[in-house]
Amino acid sequence: MLESVLVLFVILWVVLYCSVRDIFAPWSITLMVWIAVIAGYLFIDHGLYAATDQFTWGILLWCLSFCVVGYITCRLTPSYKGAEWKVNIPLVKALTAIAVLLIPFALYKAVSFALMSGTDSLMYTMRTQLIEKDSGFSLGPIPYFVFAVYTILFISADARHKLNRWFFALCMVINFLFFFVMMSKLILFIGIFSTLYLFYVHGRVRLRTIALIGIVFGLVGLLFTQVRATADADTDNTYTMMEFFGIYLISPIVAFCAENANSSPVWGYETFRPIYHILESMGLTNVPVFDGDRFFISVPVPTNVYTMMAPLFNDFGYTGIAVCGAIEAAFVSWIYKKAVTGHTLARNMYAYLVAVLALQFFDDQFFSGISNMMQMAFFIFICHVKFTWKPQSTSLFT
Repeated sequence: MLESVLVLFVILWVVLYCSVRDIFAPWSITLMVWIAVIAGYLFIDHGLYAATDQFTWGILLWCLSFCVVGYITCRLTPSYKGAEWKVNIPLVKALTAIAVLLIPFALYKAVSFALMSGTDSLMYTMRTQLIEKDSGFSLGPIPYFVFAVYTILFISADARHKLNRWFFALCMVINFLFFFVMMSKLILFIGIFSTLYLFYVHGRVRLRTIALIGIVFGLVGLLFTQVRATADADTDNTYTMMEFFGIYLISPIVAFCAENANSSPVWGYETFRPIYHILESMGLTNVPVFDGDRFFISVPVPTNVYTMMAPLFNDFGYTGIAVCGAIEAAFVSWIYKKAVTGHTLARNMYAYLVAVLALQFFDDQFFSGISNMMQMAFFIFICHVKFTWKPQSTSLFT
């Protein structure tokens, strides 16, 4: 049956692409991601367990609802006819200056704490000390500054006129340093992939270049995972290329088959985790907040990623997959239509959403990442608004 799903998705992609010839349209990205993942599962000897019909029905509902609603929303959304938003240069420079001072300090702090443990695997320790709550290490609010880093990078890449190469290079270095601070490939992927999208929009790169950089990123990702892994006499956590491919691209669809529909303790427990977190911090609920960490399961390689459908399925079952797919498609396609018709803020925001869509095989970065998108929208907005202050006259004689 999964073979039939693959053929259906290929036909649907061709039909939609003939209507809207943009490979970065939201429905186009979604279908290409799942065509690649399903084809990899069907035709590559990955050694993973068999995927059940649970994934088949889930991905059918997700892609059909997303593509249909997304395409209709794009057609019905009016084009943007306003002027381009101007960049608040002083604020962008101020954020850049803060990043130049803050991020190297954070990197120094992370490396120093890791070296204190006396471990032989520096990168593994740096990552572990951030994700383990009882490690005694914390960067405080610094990790949230990553959205400001994304914003200044996107703005430098989105410059319509002559690109200031030195400023763009500085922004890329900042993003790269933040990657080392957090030891997260996600940060590096978003920075690179979103930047390439903006370059493509302005005709600075071709699809071939993007594909080549994608291959290089995959190889670097494998090398980084190998370096970050630990090895001792009893355990070897390094990976071959095929194991790496299976873990990060295909294993989520097998892991999803182990999820249980409507298994969450409360309504929207995983999907709306950021909202529950806010309510808990305000003392409005005593529901324990889902921490986002998932158990490792054997498929047979160990994995703790379950596709973006997992929280929707656990909270609402198949209905949640279809409905939430339609909601996400409507929002993203509305932003997309504004972006491609000249809205500066929408174009920068869609650059971030392009990465979110590309990672949907891996994890949910939309509903569970609502707070992240709000922070991105905030930084993009304030970097395109000029603040002025005019004191009111208090004279009694005017």
